[in-house]
Amino acid sequence: MLSDEGIGETTMSLKNTIKKLKKEGSVSVPKSYVSFFNPVSPDDEKGMMLFSMDIILKEDANSDPVGEAQEEPNKNPFLKKPTAGRGLGDALAAVGISMPSISFNPFGKFLPFVIAASVMGTILTFSVMLK
Repeated sequence: MLSDEGIGETTMSLKNTIKKLKKEGSVSVPKSYVSFFNPVSPDDEKGMMLFSMDIILKEDANSDPVGEAQEEPNKNPFLKKPTAGRGLGDALAAVGISMPSISFNPFGKFLPFVIAASVMGTILTFSVMLK
């Protein structure tokens, strides 16, 4: 069952879908929200997904190919490369390992200047020692 923007429900049957595909050449399911539930507690909604789908004839698909995932040609639909959730901490969290959040910085926004001054001091010290 698909709910159309939370307003109603849309049902699809294979027989009706094939009939419409033969008649019109394509079938579109508009953007709809799909809810996910835990079978142990069916009244507790666990999440929602915004879903849409276009079904086209094989000949039409072969005449206008698209890439796998975000590979070229990336169209119909265009898939934006995700940027969030791609770090080492996110990968470890996916397998159940939590990383401690380290956010101690006593220098605040001046940290780059402190690092630069430390590097310059080290370079000057070595240059004096080598003379």
